[in-house]
Amino acid sequence: MIQVVKGDSVKAVTISGSSQPICAPNVMFTGKEKGQYLLFLRREGELYYPVNGYFGMLQIKDGKVDWFIQGSEEAISRERKPLELERVIKRIKEA
Repeated sequence: MIQVVKGDSVKAVTISGSSQPICAPNVMFTGKEKGQYLLFLRREGELYYPVNGYFGMLQIKDGKVDWFIQGSEEAISRERKPLELERVIKRIKEA
C-alpha cells in the first residue's frame, strides 16, 4: 500500500474477493497485470474487499487511471477515459 486517500489508515491489509463466486480471490486477481492499482475497498472483519468487483480495481498506467466520465448517471456501465492520478485523488478527497 502506498497511500490511503480516504478512510482509516492501516499499515497493511489483506485483500480478498467476496462471498460471490465471480469475485473469489482466485478469480479477481488471476490474470491481472503487475503494477499499481487504485483500489476502492470495504472492510469486513479483518479482510478488505474491492467495492463492486472489478470496478473497485482501477489500474494506474503512466500516471493515469481509466476514470469514470463525470456527470454520467450510470458511470460504471459507461465509457471511461484516462485521467491523471493526481486529479482523481483530488476528486476522491473532495467527494
